[in-house]
Amino acid sequence: MGIYECKIIELANKNIIFRKCGKCSKSIVSMKPNDVIDNVQFFYCGYCKKCVHEFKVNYKLQIICMNIIENTIEMFEAYDQVVDSIMGCTADEFIKYLEKDPSLMEKTELQFKGMHCTLESKEMKKKDKNTSSSKSNKVIGFKVQDEFKIINVLKNLYNEYDSSLEAIKNNTLFIT
Repeated sequence: MGIYECKIIELANKNIIFRKCGKCSKSIVSMKPNDVIDNVQFFYCGYCKKCVHEFKVNYKLQIICMNIIENTIEMFEAYDQVVDSIMGCTADEFIKYLEKDPSLMEKTELQFKGMHCTLESKEMKKKDKNTSSSKSNKVIGFKVQDEFKIINVLKNLYNEYDSSLEAIKNNTLFIT
């Protein structure tokens, strides 16, 4: 277990949401985009070997950070409750926001880039196809310097354009 002072360089995964089969809890994959019928997207479970309609939505945040103390680049993974705490919403809620604003994933990544944080983690070993094993750090605590929730920042970005128009309309844009 370790505590790391880090600056986030980028998100390693462009999609921080992943889905698990409602029956076996194994990862599922989205079927072709053409398989959307009546706004319902279909998923396939390789373990159950069938199309699934019931699934669980989870966060999986893979971040590449610069360890400020040791001046090294490190990979960290954070899941559900840890990501909930920094995002300010559950994965299910984030999906609903994503439906309203398809560019939300890119905006989220921009909010993470350059963020200074303290990560508490434990080392976990993973099997890698190319080597016998690899190491990754599972985040069990995630603190940012300023206590804020990313979803609130994103909501403000979403409403920023509308509020500027309202200020122009009310002639209050340049009044201090």
